[in-house]
Amino acid sequence: MKNYDKHLEDLRELYIKATPSQRLKVALDRMNFPECGPNKLIQAVSAVEGLSRALLLNAKVTGGESIDLAYNEIRRYNAKRLVKEYICRYHGSNPTDFISNDVWITFCHAIKYRNLLIHECTFLRHNYSKQLVDASLIVFKKLSEFSKHNKKSQ
Repeated sequence: MKNYDKHLEDLRELYIKATPSQRLKVALDRMNFPECGPNKLIQAVSAVEGLSRALLLNAKVTGGESIDLAYNEIRRYNAKRLVKEYICRYHGSNPTDFISNDVWITFCHAIKYRNLLIHECTFLRHNYSKQLVDASLIVFKKLSEFSKHNKKSQ
């Protein structure tokens, strides 16, 4: 497994040392190439976060909680916490019971990368983007299966 923490640290260091014109070039490249790896990673992690929040909120409301109170409780949860809480609370297990431990660990790193990419508008090498996006899509697919199952049971 890659040393994601070291790579994130290196990217942050590059960001700190970059000039505004270098940051501008990266920002323009990202806007001009919406299908690039960093943008796909942002989309994939955000999709997991949005779907897991919807599933957790729906489960809480179905369980009798007020939608406003339930949403206010979970609205600032990150993707990792949303997925974990939904699976633990409503499926009585851990995420690694449904996806491999390696995928879960990589997805947790993907969240950190997504945050870095959004706030610091940096770039990734393709080999990092692909693994992080793939892990995020596996988690999304599993959540989608839960969503379809919930729809059938309602």
